[in-house]
Amino acid sequence: MSLYSLTLFLAFVLNFLIGVFVYFKNIKNPINKSFLLLILVLDIWILGCFAESIVKDKNIALIWDKVLYFGVCVYPIALLNFFFDIVNKKKNSKLFISLSIGCLIYLIFNFSPFLRKFFIKDVVKKYPFRFISVPNFLWYLLVIIEVLVCIYGLYLIFINLTKSKGIEKIRLSYLLISYIILTIGGVMYFLLPLNIKVPPIDAATVVIFSLITSYAILKYQLLDIKIAVTRVSIFVIVYLFVLGFPFWFGIVSGNWLLSTVFMAILATLGPFLYSRVRYRVEERILKEEHHMHEVLMQAST
Repeated sequence: MSLYSLTLFLAFVLNFLIGVFVYFKNIKNPINKSFLLLILVLDIWILGCFAESIVKDKNIALIWDKVLYFGVCVYPIALLNFFFDIVNKKKNSKLFISLSIGCLIYLIFNFSPFLRKFFIKDVVKKYPFRFISVPNFLWYLLVIIEVLVCIYGLYLIFINLTKSKGIEKIRLSYLLISYIILTIGGVMYFLLPLNIKVPPIDAATVVIFSLITSYAILKYQLLDIKIAVTRVSIFVIVYLFVLGFPFWFGIVSGNWLLSTVFMAILATLGPFLYSRVRYRVEERILKEEHHMHEVLMQAST
């Protein structure tokens, strides 16, 4: 099993555990339900990628490619469903019906032996680390649909972010960051069939998305606004380094395998580094607030 295969397998397991954990934290909450649905769809996508990275036979790779594109086709519906629940907005029934019909059509083309050639011509091992699909014209149309849905999701979050205040604004800020990271991972995958070499770190971006989103769902309910803003700032700084350094190294050196190793190491150390820095900064903030409280008490006395 290659390093790329290992990252996909770990991403599959971690995402599933995160989704189930968030769901059972509040079974009745529609946000928790839609988050689990989105995670399961992403996991199907990841499972297909994982299988294509370990199989040797082309026919078996073709079967798993169909599984992979089941997740890709359903992803727009699961994504919009989650974001409508997050922003507490009534779902656009016409939009969901149109997407559902489009999804059904693509699933028929995906699983039909006679129609799939109009969607994906073949599955070949273009890269040493995995099989990948050879797209046909319907594939490009699907990518356009995915891009439009992603832009609409970004619009939903951004509009509600500008209108929200306090803790809700902090939570949406986290979601915006995690969504951008997830989108970067999706772009990396869709560039591979186009013969554009990118670092194989798409699985890592999905895990980071799941971690940030689950944190935003579960934690940001009753929290001091100053501490919340501080946490967002620390998170952005830490993960700019975690994600930025491997990219910089890969671009400068051209060694994307070593860049992936750095990404795996830094992604593992990232949560510990974030927790450590956050603890130190919050300790100082609380110490200053405690000191100010004592001064006010003395002044009032």
